[in-house]
Amino acid sequence: MIRRRQFLIGLMNSPVIANFNLTFMEASERLVREAAHKLGKTYKSITAASNNGMHSKYMKPIIAKAQDEAICAAIATDTTNSPNKLADEALKNHLRQYQQAA
Repeated sequence: MIRRRQFLIGLMNSPVIANFNLTFMEASERLVREAAHKLGKTYKSITAASNNGMHSKYMKPIIAKAQDEAICAAIATDTTNSPNKLADEALKNHLRQYQQAA
């Protein structure tokens, strides 16, 4: 878990994108560790797992699930104090449409 997550998101010009990125990072690390544990490995990130040969059949669901979690988090982002509220709301609407189509 990233400490001061909300503080970091608040610093950014686009809290929706920041929330997406931070959620993806957290979820992917958690999912990689779970998969690596089942395989008897100690990978802690997508980079480490990929560079050390984790098979794509394990990597694809990790990335897909982390992406889904990140999209949900981005859609739920509070944009009331966003400096680019219009752009952030438009991005959230596009992500909603993407999620419904997927």
